[in-house]
Amino acid sequence: MSRYFPHTAYAEDQPLAGTILTVHVLTRGYTTGTVVGLGIAAASGVASRIRGTKPVPAAAVAAAPFPTSATTTSTATAALRSSGLHTFLRKSGTASAISLGFTGVTMLARMYGREDIEWRDRAWRLMESRSQLEVDDWTYGGAAAGIAALGIARAAGVKGSALGVRVVGGAAGLGSLAGTVGYMVWRYGVHGGKYPDSEFLKVVSSTAQSNDMLDCDICHQIRTHLEKSPSNRRHFHVGLGSFKEALSSNCSRHLPLVKSFHNLCNQPKQSLSGDSADVRIWFHGPGVLYFAESMGTGGRFDELLLVRKESIPNHPGIARVLDLEWIDTSVVKLWMKQRAFSHGTKCVNPRCLIPGAGCEFYVGLSYRWGKSPGLQIHMDTISKLQTPGAIDDPVIASHLAPIVRHAAHLTIWNEQLHLGIETGKYIDPRIGEIMRGMPNLYSFSNLVGNYNTRSLTYDEDALPSISGLLCVISRCFSGGFLYGLPEMYFEAALSWEPHLNQTDLRRRTVSNRPNASQLSPCGLPSWSWVGWEGLISVGRHEAGPVNPRAYSIKETIPITTPSWLENRQAYKDFTRPLPPRWTRQEIPEVTSPGYGEERHENVLLYPDGCGKYAFRHSSMSDDDDKHLWHWPFPVPDIQESTQPFMPEQTLYISCDTRRAHVSAFRTNEKNDISLYSDENEVGVLRLRNKDELESFSRLDAGWAAAKAVELVAICRVRNHRKTFDETVQFFTRPFTVTEEYVVLWVEWIDGVAYRLASGHVDKAAWEGLPLEDVSLILG
Repeated sequence: MSRYFPHTAYAEDQPLAGTILTVHVLTRGYTTGTVVGLGIAAASGVASRIRGTKPVPAAAVAAAPFPTSATTTSTATAALRSSGLHTFLRKSGTASAISLGFTGVTMLARMYGREDIEWRDRAWRLMESRSQLEVDDWTYGGAAAGIAALGIARAAGVKGSALGVRVVGGAAGLGSLAGTVGYMVWRYGVHGGKYPDSEFLKVVSSTAQSNDMLDCDICHQIRTHLEKSPSNRRHFHVGLGSFKEALSSNCSRHLPLVKSFHNLCNQPKQSLSGDSADVRIWFHGPGVLYFAESMGTGGRFDELLLVRKESIPNHPGIARVLDLEWIDTSVVKLWMKQRAFSHGTKCVNPRCLIPGAGCEFYVGLSYRWGKSPGLQIHMDTISKLQTPGAIDDPVIASHLAPIVRHAAHLTIWNEQLHLGIETGKYIDPRIGEIMRGMPNLYSFSNLVGNYNTRSLTYDEDALPSISGLLCVISRCFSGGFLYGLPEMYFEAALSWEPHLNQTDLRRRTVSNRPNASQLSPCGLPSWSWVGWEGLISVGRHEAGPVNPRAYSIKETIPITTPSWLENRQAYKDFTRPLPPRWTRQEIPEVTSPGYGEERHENVLLYPDGCGKYAFRHSSMSDDDDKHLWHWPFPVPDIQESTQPFMPEQTLYISCDTRRAHVSAFRTNEKNDISLYSDENEVGVLRLRNKDELESFSRLDAGWAAAKAVELVAICRVRNHRKTFDETVQFFTRPFTVTEEYVVLWVEWIDGVAYRLASGHVDKAAWEGLPLEDVSLILG
């Protein structure tokens, strides 16, 4: 029977795949043939009655003695063959044999030419299915019982082989059908479709009874949650407390996991949270758990996969332990074939250039050509390269780098095979939205944030190195860029900050090479991210694009010179006609369902005056909701002839604003410091690096140890935030609104202010400080 075939932990390792799949299909085909045979026999009996043919009465058959001589044998056999039972057996046996052959041929035709992984995957799924194994048990058992019943009848008096092979086959078919029906009644009628605990849970439960498991409450809770069904596991978690508490455990089982996660969270430039007072293990599905640090403040996640153990039937593990020193490429290829089999035509690799609107994911290869000229694509060869199998052409393959040919099992973005060198139309997939005219500050922040981590040979090349990109996208950002800051979002962009509170920035300085050798503009103003090396964030959480998963958004409000941001209120007047190419759509209360329930984290957060509608521009994809905006606005029609615009670059910017002097203390080992006035906390500053942190004292050192800082206001922001709900562990309603001023900590040198850090102060607290008017010049 099926359960006696070997069954491995992973589909790609499944042996005897062809045998398992063939036996399964033929078994189901045989039982199906029996059903057809019974139908034919019943129809034949009805037809005989309509024609007036009367079968031998059952009583007469029952009264007839079993044959005892050659004389009486033919009479008794004739009587038996004319009975309804004999007809049923014979016709069902014939139909089962025909169905057996038909299903066998059909299976071979369907699976002909299929990859080995498809056979393995199908066979593995059959062996993995508990219900399929049980149906097989009952089917084979019923077939054996049917043949045994016929044998007992023959042993009771029926001599010879008068009943025939078809009758025996029919008895086996009727028995298999009875077994299948019996299983359905037993499993779904008697047991309600429920299964007893698997061997895995029995092993876990027995292990839990040992003193070793009961000694650790954390391990006991993990075991308890693993025993729960996947449908009831969604919101279960195990709380570990703070890292200090979690690391104080003496448990030899879960403590190494906590240490590993703690090390991950303390890597430079990684952690998103401050003190980790909320470390938990969440259960995300069968075999999937993950650590979460400081969920309430959006901390770090790390996934855990339960390793599958082949020795335990129905083990819920989904992972395998990898060899750190060796990559088994055959397994990887089997995974890819399995994916292609599961996804169908969506994953067909034509091995040629294909057109596309964008590229969500790709692998980039970096290599050197050496003296080889390589393959250069011209317009007259593009059509040839778009023919399926083009990269396997010997002429083309001879010009490809070996690494490209060897990586043919990957989806690659290869600069050797992108748009022709004559066209000059190559567009980085990451800036597709901007190139369509949408001034998305978040996309811009990703671009410059990643760029700014690069170490340049000469620091003063920071702006010239990215000027080409800024010049191109200036056609979308009205007014262009002033030392890397978009003028249309100038106040929001001037509020840039280190990406994380552990991110360290380095002040760039101009080298002493001759001026004639320096590229222009080569200035490094303190107020621009160009002057600092490191991962930065520009306009974090600025409202505009719709993001249902955002737990916080803000609207920057200018307090100095009017700008594009002031026009935003006019764009929110939804009674006005829509600008060209915009469409309006209503947004539901919850924008995305998940796991059969409302996803509280997808409740849409929206700025003032919005929330009923979302807007889409025709230049953007309509595949999902990531290209919606809260309001429509004029979008430039960017053509090939559209000229870029870059304003004159100036190292100094100025405005009239207000300033205040407050005290500052460090609160932890991160780069955020707290601001105080009259012993009341009023705001926060994010320092540039840990070296600056050393100059600040802790609050418990006393007010005499406070460091005085001068702040200048550059804009005001209105923050909209969701509330973190402990019961569902998501950011959701109610929404809160707060206002604050964005401030810069500055120092003055010869009448010019230089930026040291950025931060924010509560609006009411700022307006309650002793403020001074100041003519600010930033250098």
